[in-house]
Amino acid sequence: MNEWKIRLIQADVDVDDAIKRFVNKEDRYIKYLKMFGSGADIHNFLAALDREDVAAAFDICHTLKGVAGNLGFSRIYQYSSEACEILRAGSMEGVRELVEAMKPNYDEIVMIINKYI
Repeated sequence: MNEWKIRLIQADVDVDDAIKRFVNKEDRYIKYLKMFGSGADIHNFLAALDREDVAAAFDICHTLKGVAGNLGFSRIYQYSSEACEILRAGSMEGVRELVEAMKPNYDEIVMIINKYI
């Protein structure tokens, strides 16, 4: 098994299931991993929270949730799902804490992508 797969699995990424979503085309999965590897999503999310822009934060969070789901990022999906529901209700209460809880796993996945792929 490739080093990048091992590392992602250790980071709670369901690599095999995600590759199935990409019609078993590992090269296509890798393409989207590399796009995610820029790491900009979480910074934009935090910036929207800093501006107290609930609508922008929701849009970013909802996109992050979808990407995380498709790429098999279990923890990021869980935290972004919770944050989406809070933001959907027009609140920001507890969202920053969810983002901060998700950030170590997010950073780890970005690091793995950038180092091993």
